[in-house]
Amino acid sequence: MKKNAFALQIAESIDIDACKNHFKQTLLFSNRDELFFDFENQKYAYIFKYGILCVFNFASNELDQLRQQLFKFTTHAKLIDSSLTQSIDIIIDAESFRIDFESVHLIDNNIEKIRLVMHNASQSVLLDYYTGIAEQLIEDTAQYTNFIETKRTRLYTDDKKHKHFVEKVLNSKNKISENLYIFDSPSAVSDDETLTKLNTELKKKFEVNDKHKTISQKLNIVKENLEFFKHITVHRKSSKLKWIIIVIVILVLFILKFIK
Repeated sequence: MKKNAFALQIAESIDIDACKNHFKQTLLFSNRDELFFDFENQKYAYIFKYGILCVFNFASNELDQLRQQLFKFTTHAKLIDSSLTQSIDIIIDAESFRIDFESVHLIDNNIEKIRLVMHNASQSVLLDYYTGIAEQLIEDTAQYTNFIETKRTRLYTDDKKHKHFVEKVLNSKNKISENLYIFDSPSAVSDDETLTKLNTELKKKFEVNDKHKTISQKLNIVKENLEFFKHITVHRKSSKLKWIIIVIVILVLFILKFIK
């Protein structure tokens, strides 16, 4: 029996508490970051506060209806971006467990196994989103670095713009760093050898560890650029202070000479 799990980003964030109070479906699992609902007839919905929604066995119109309900609980709702979706078929009651290019074959319909597939698919989408942000930060800081190197004198006259840019980049970098390892594997995984194996294979399938590594490398590049900006700012202020001292000394000497 073939079913499908589909994960997508619908917003930058979702109010988990509001969703918990709104939906009347059976809540199978919840914490401060995620909600896992049973919509009956083997339909499940996984909602993450980081703006990710994953559904299992939903028709397209049912997904649209759910998204509409969620919009009032979101921050910066987004149109569907195909690059920020993940679709995977789940074959229930397969002869043996395996994961291939487009599907996961499970020998039963164990709900924890299904949730684990949805969990990893959702994590993959979020990591793709953070990868895009990290790439944009690198591009922005590279352009700004080039600007500083070629037109440094203009930087000195626009401290507010420089400070605003650095703060914006730093805030985005810190946000990614803080949320990079938010997706802890469900607690049941550590207690079940079968779930542990499934989780390991799913992480390989969705390249979760590789995506983590890629983002970390990109953030290190951003950090290096921020250190360069800091050096430039400190040097600029030091130079400015030096000239102020020189001017004061000259004025004092001039006054003393005038008094004599």
